[in-house]
Amino acid sequence: MKKYIVYNDTHAGGGHDSKIEIPLSPADNLILNGDIIDLSGCAKKDVSKYLTLYGELRYSHGRRMIRGNHECSASGADMFIDDTVLFAHGHIQMWKEKKVIKWQNKSMGSSWFKRKLLVPLWDKLRHFRKYRIKRRFKDNIYALKHTHHGVTTMVFGHAHPNKIIDTKIYGVRILVLPRGRNEIFV
Repeated sequence: MKKYIVYNDTHAGGGHDSKIEIPLSPADNLILNGDIIDLSGCAKKDVSKYLTLYGELRYSHGRRMIRGNHECSASGADMFIDDTVLFAHGHIQMWKEKKVIKWQNKSMGSSWFKRKLLVPLWDKLRHFRKYRIKRRFKDNIYALKHTHHGVTTMVFGHAHPNKIIDTKIYGVRILVLPRGRNEIFV
């Protein structure tokens, strides 16, 4: 069993920045699993600063830094496989393709109104709903299982559940992680 430290959905610079310090130094068990830097939600004047930070993290962490939907069109891997564990941010698996493409083509930076009012309000409201796994997500798990033979565990972020969701779908262990720093054993 291996211990992983997984950061996801920290949204640095965005309207719901978790203020968690992101490690700059890589490690074999450290995964940055998407939406680490909020390029779509940061202030327009700060886009260059956060794009530089994103680039520095990509350079130091390499394939262990996975792109999320809030990183827009910035370059990066959509998934990473370590032995039998697949890591993906989750937006590609949970959303329709049209929505994924829309987010990837989104311009970087947002207005004060969105950053300071809309996003924090939405973030508070989403904690009142119970996360449930939808059919599209299950179908994509099935496809990933048959595309990446030998994968026994898949780890996702994106959904911002209040606690770790640990379930099995088609015989594959699925972990959907809450925002921030998570320690998991696989």
